[in-house]
This record gives sequence, structure tokens and C-alpha cells, in this order.
Amino acid sequence: LEWCTNEENQKHAWKTGLQKVRQGIEEEVNSIRYLDIVKCGIPVVQFTKNYKLVKYYTSISKAIKENGKGVPKCLHYKSIYGNGYKWRFLKECNINNKIIIISGKSASGKNKVADYLKNELNFNQMISYTNRPMRKNEIEGYDYYFTDLNSIEKKSINGEILDIRHYKTKFGIWDYALPINELYKNKIFCILDLEGEKQLKNKIGSQNVISIYLDCDKNIRKSRSINRDIMNDKKIEEINRRLEDD
Repeated sequence: LEWCTNEENQKHAWKTGLQKVRQGIEEEVNSIRYLDIVKCGIPVVQFTKNYKLVKYYTSISKAIKENGKGVPKCLHYKSIYGNGYKWRFLKECNINNKIIIISGKSASGKNKVADYLKNELNFNQMISYTNRPMRKNEIEGYDYYFTDLNSIEKKSINGEILDIRHYKTKFGIWDYALPINELYKNKIFCILDLEGEKQLKNKIGSQNVISIYLDCDKNIRKSRSINRDIMNDKKIEEINRRLEDD
């Protein structure tokens, strides 16, 4: 045994095979820092004594920092209250506001379904931060919160991010980070890949999730991908990479 930081412990697990490195980021392991913190977070919920929702936290340490050391005792059923509140792991709760997760291959129609849910059925999308460039017809705060990697890193370290996905593309590293504050919306849904869906279920509990998978012919998806943006050689390479990834 030896003393180490959370970051060192995570990298050790990756290098020794104790924990699988996500596809496509093996060569970036040594540069990943904020991802370690988010990956290890277990969301907890703060309630009043009558079980009225007060706040969501991305981790126990974040809850302790803001509320004191009584939080873990309540979480582990060693005391009824922690600093005057009840505390539970989010994945142990049954929340009324079930989250619909839409997944599917690139250009399978996820955004089209999202527009229908928002515009016709008054659902609210859980909007992620991303450092990916904005595409034509995309709207800030409607499709994504477009930002840079440094901003995503700061938000994750501050305990604002519920889930993060990391992709190596032809244009560099693109991240998609889901803020925990999006859980406060009513009638919510989000768009995730299958790996992101699995991680979110592990964090918030599969009982709180309704999953919908969209399937679509590969040739139709390729045609959609080409037509939804102004093309150049690098963008064509990225479309082919996504199709191969899928």
C-alpha cells in the first residue's frame, strides 16, 4: 500500500487492467485529470426530514464540503439525519421525474426526435456542455452549451457535472458533459451513446431511466451526415470514422 491521489489511483487501475479505459482514449490517459474526478463521483440527494428534495450533489465529498461530516453516516444508515437533513444515494431512490434516454448511431434521427419531444410534447432536454464546434442550424442553449475544454474541466472539478463522455475525433478531443442541475427540469430526456447510457444508469439507478434506441440504415445515415453540414475532406473523414465506430 502507498499514499496516492485519486488521479494516480485511477491511472494505476487503467494501466494494470483493473478498470477498462474507454475506447479511443488510451494514448491520452496521462493527460486526463478532470475525467478521473467525474468518473468516480457517486451522486447523492439531500432531503428535508419529510423527504422533500433539497439538492443533488455529484459526489459524497461535494456534499460533505457544503454540509459537514454528518452526511456519510446518514448515507450508510448509521444515523437518521446528517447535519439536519436526510441523505440518500441517487441510485437508491425512485424519482418521479423519470429520465428518457435516446440513443442510436450517428445520424439515426436522435435530434429529430428531440425536436419533436420539445416542440410537440413539451419535454425538456438535458443539455450538455461540449467543446465541439457548433454545426449549422444548431442553437446555443437549445442543442448544447458550446464552450471550451478548460471551462468543462473547471465545472467538473467544482462538482457541477453528472456525466462526461470523451471522444477522439479527426478534429481532436471532443467532450460532452452533462450538468447535474439538468436533473431539476421536469419531463426530461437526454441523448447519449450506449456507453453513456450505461454509466448514467449506474449513477442514477436503472429504475429511474426509460431507454429508447433508434435504428436506421447505414446508407441513409451517411447521406444525412453529408447533408447536414458544409463538407470538406476532414469532415468526410470524421463521418466515416463515426460510421465505422458505430
